[in-house]
Amino acid sequence: MRSDARRNRASMVAAARRDLSERGSLSMRRVAMTAGVSRSTLYRHFSTRAALEDALREEALGAARVAIEREVQEDRPPVAVLRRLVEARAGPAPPRPGAAQVRGAGRGPGRPGRGARR
Repeated sequence: MRSDARRNRASMVAAARRDLSERGSLSMRRVAMTAGVSRSTLYRHFSTRAALEDALREEALGAARVAIEREVQEDRPPVAVLRRLVEARAGPAPPRPGAAQVRGAGRGPGRPGRGARR
């Protein structure tokens, strides 16, 4: 693949990633416009929206694979590796609530607590 075609492909995938994260859906027209390419160029690389979505999945899986390999190379317990990977993706977990907060969690109108009759 020529270097300009590689650059175009990378900018189209980046534009698709942004479009999906900002709007929750993919528009081939918006992706082409954001990437600065024509729709025909976009369709030459990705013949369907599903093909573009596949490219996004492949990119995400590749990044996850690299992160996992990097973490596994460090000699740490598996749970610590998993925690670090999850935090890198989702952010750190909020502090655990106290027991008093947990007892009432999830109860609302019409939702009985433990041991309550239904």
